[in-house]
Amino acid sequence: MFIALFMGTTARAGFLTTTPTESRPTSVDACALEVSVTPENEDYDACSNQLVSIVAEAFDGMIPSNTPGAGQARKAMATYSYVWLAPAGASLNTYTGNQVVASFTTSGTKAFTVTATDLNNPGCTATETVEIEVDPAPLITIFFPNSLTVVPISGEQPTVTQITLPNTIRATQGVLYEWHVVIDRINGYEIRQGETNGTGIFQVGHVGPYVLTVTGLNGCKRTVRGTLVLSPSGGG
Repeated sequence: MFIALFMGTTARAGFLTTTPTESRPTSVDACALEVSVTPENEDYDACSNQLVSIVAEAFDGMIPSNTPGAGQARKAMATYSYVWLAPAGASLNTYTGNQVVASFTTSGTKAFTVTATDLNNPGCTATETVEIEVDPAPLITIFFPNSLTVVPISGEQPTVTQITLPNTIRATQGVLYEWHVVIDRINGYEIRQGETNGTGIFQVGHVGPYVLTVTGLNGCKRTVRGTLVLSPSGGG
């Protein structure tokens, strides 16, 4: 890239002085591309079962941000392409475009990298990395003490739990537990029986669809759903 210095002239008291002006690139291929990424690189946490949207924006760094209309000018200068890289234990719904959605299979620090290219000047690129700290969501274990059976519905969720009433269930791996079971439906409305506690132990007196949400020590949550039905020998 070639840089030319332009010299200006100023008249003063009958003689001329020279005043250096700002350096400007003379090559049309000059590259000052920059790219910003949201969320920003600091203090961003997510849970391992959470989807996170990441947005990149490329712009011409030669246009100062305090210039009137700089935002529109930066966007109008060129058209950009984006290519993303995901770390191990994470994936993206797409690896091109300025907006992607990340999902996670493991916890830890995940660094995503995006490279923007000026399509009007293919040799002009900029790269940025964003780090997301991923905390593990709780793995829920539900115990049915009285030899209850869990029957899959054609291998799909939700599962059907055959239960003898009354009964007790116990969930683990959390610090806060929320249990809801639908006990009736009237005119399209659900009537739910719910309870929240820190033990994970719930007395079950009704069959029907249930929802169990467990919150871990790190604040991450996981929800499981299923249906409670009476076993053939059950009462209630």
